[in-house]
Amino acid sequence: MNLIILVDPYEKYPKETQSTLPQIEEENKSFGTFVSYVLKQEYQKGSKILVWSNDTSLGVMKQIPKPIYKLFKGKLPKSYDKIYVCGFHFDMCVDRCANELNFRYRVPKHKIGIVFNLSIPYPEKKILNSQNFFNSDFQLYYWTNLDFVPIRVEQI
Repeated sequence: MNLIILVDPYEKYPKETQSTLPQIEEENKSFGTFVSYVLKQEYQKGSKILVWSNDTSLGVMKQIPKPIYKLFKGKLPKSYDKIYVCGFHFDMCVDRCANELNFRYRVPKHKIGIVFNLSIPYPEKKILNSQNFFNSDFQLYYWTNLDFVPIRVEQI
């Protein structure tokens, strides 16, 4: 069984964030529609879905149907083959979640993957070196209808 952790799919953002990044909610909701489509498919295949929220007061976006996920409350299911981390935002909170799973929850790195096409970069984040953008301490994956496919950075 796969465990998919969706990071920070907020329904609302604080006014300060909206004033500096006015498009953040629209971008997230647009991308959230695609993520919702994928999560429904994965749920039907038997994957468990957890929402990892760094601020529960911001809510979970309405695009993600409540019956398919549970909020992460500090305990992982006892059995899973792999944890796929995705969401908002790649190279920031998604990576922090993967690191916390590894360090705090002692999940071995080989059991954690970051799903590249189910994560969106933070708006306005400057990508100074595209090679570093794809470097991760964790295996990157690309979701397809059939499987999560490992990405080899040297292919990019």
